[in-house]
Amino acid sequence: MKNYKILLLTSILLPLLFTSSCDGEPLITELVENRVNLIIKGTLESDTSVQAWTGGRPSLFYLDISEIRADGDRFANYRLVDKIPVNETNGFFNGNGLNYRSDDLYIDSKYDNVEVYIRKMGFNDVTPSSNTFYFDDEDVSGYDFNLNQIRVEGSTDTDENLVFPLYVPVAGGIKYDGEGEWILEVRMVIKNNLKQYTTSAGITFWAIADNINDVTNESSVGYIGGNIASIAYAYKKDYTGTITFSGGTYQVAIPAEDDITEYVNGKIPPYITTSGVLKNIPVGVPMKVYTTGSNQATIINSGTYTSAGADVLLTVPGENANR
Repeated sequence: MKNYKILLLTSILLPLLFTSSCDGEPLITELVENRVNLIIKGTLESDTSVQAWTGGRPSLFYLDISEIRADGDRFANYRLVDKIPVNETNGFFNGNGLNYRSDDLYIDSKYDNVEVYIRKMGFNDVTPSSNTFYFDDEDVSGYDFNLNQIRVEGSTDTDENLVFPLYVPVAGGIKYDGEGEWILEVRMVIKNNLKQYTTSAGITFWAIADNINDVTNESSVGYIGGNIASIAYAYKKDYTGTITFSGGTYQVAIPAEDDITEYVNGKIPPYITTSGVLKNIPVGVPMKVYTTGSNQATIINSGTYTSAGADVLLTVPGENANR
């Protein structure tokens, strides 16, 4: 009788596990162990060799992301609301990154883009200081510049929202096999990439600099250029190595299948450091290596790169390739 009850219960539950949830995703994916660790960073550099803050800046960054997808796959359907100190110790700005809650990707799938659904971005230290916007269930002193992240198409009336979602290319793609622990890093260049604008109403606020589409003053055009430089890349934890070489201000690596000329207009190199050691290079993926003397603003727009030698292919975990 006991075995009969177990069999009956199993026959009832199994069909439910393989039906779709209310948003169309298989419920079985909600029950398996998550093997994807999603990290977001606000730096150009891919490691902790991040340049220190320079020049004037606000002291607090407001960030509200509703979810992150991978080619439409809602694997990180969770909201992140954070007041991030603009300093050298917070993970978002020191190269360590912030963990973003996520579920598993679909096994044996390839993903080429990540979509970051940014609801709000803003800074404090606004003038006048009485200016506020609604953030995390309260009015905060600052300015939500996310409203201005649009691109006006010439003289037409068509505006393109560039932040809901923000499309982030994945260097080399994600060839997900479901084995081991995967790390997916998403970088948006915020650190040392700020500028002050003034609205037609006389509000002066901090926002992301317009290194790609120069906008002298927000009040003259109604937007601020929509210039969020970004990149994403993925690797298996404990299945990576390093590449060591010197020269230039930055050392850079990209998948060998890419051309360095693709990394312009806000698409930044996936691996870039000032330390001479590029970390988390995936085993079995050929890489091109470069040096550059360009500064951050130039790299965001269109950097100048010099080859550092032949392609590099790591064959075993923990390997270091010296150039």
